[in-house]
Amino acid sequence: MDIEVTPDIRCAIDAIIKKGKLDNLSRPTRYWYPLSLPTYGTDEILEAVSSMCLFRTSMGEKTRQFERRFAEYQECAHALMVNSGSSADFLLGLLLTDPLSPLLNAGDEVIVPVVTWPTQIWSMMMSGLKVKLVDVDPTTLNVDLDDLERCISERTRAIFIVHLMGNPCQMDRILKLLQKNEIYLIEDCCEAMGATWNGTKVGNFGIGAAFSFFFSHHITTMEGGMVTVNDSNAAERLHILRAHGIHNTQHSDR
Repeated sequence: MDIEVTPDIRCAIDAIIKKGKLDNLSRPTRYWYPLSLPTYGTDEILEAVSSMCLFRTSMGEKTRQFERRFAEYQECAHALMVNSGSSADFLLGLLLTDPLSPLLNAGDEVIVPVVTWPTQIWSMMMSGLKVKLVDVDPTTLNVDLDDLERCISERTRAIFIVHLMGNPCQMDRILKLLQKNEIYLIEDCCEAMGATWNGTKVGNFGIGAAFSFFFSHHITTMEGGMVTVNDSNAAERLHILRAHGIHNTQHSDR
């Protein structure tokens, strides 16, 4: 906490939270199982108030600390925070087609599972790539491995897998398909933070992974996302892409 918090301030926040909960309880509910429930309280709100009072509302030291701690948790080399999981998906697409060091060319084919969030599709299309949809297994809603193998063609250059609703995909067989066909892998882990496959956390199998901190996910920053990579050169290029061409990973505390 960067500012001194008096008991009066804390009590005022507690009272506002209590009032908010009562207001929410009085509203009619449409769903038996809500998309999310509040997971933050007075301490988190005070941290946000501190940042606002000090006019440090962009990528400052708190963001850098979060990136470092997330990389440690994820057991990867680099983590870069962005404004949403959708932006994280898009940065992965741009990483594939970055003209300074392209892994894929415009029009190359990327396989995406048919049950997913639209940004896995749009991020690839916006990066100039062609999307081919592959079916999912109805028992897991993850990619159908038999259909995946059938869909791989000589034009396929990458697979964008989605670990849906916390269930990791069967990475052993997927990795064999990647090696056999010499294609790249990127991962969407927005719903699967902390999930593992044979002891390895999802997000560490491909060249990069996307995470989301939307309010309905495992941890929330209201909006927000993260891109993780293990290659230092990729991390440097992602920093440049994130900051609109500015080559500066040490942001001012604003």
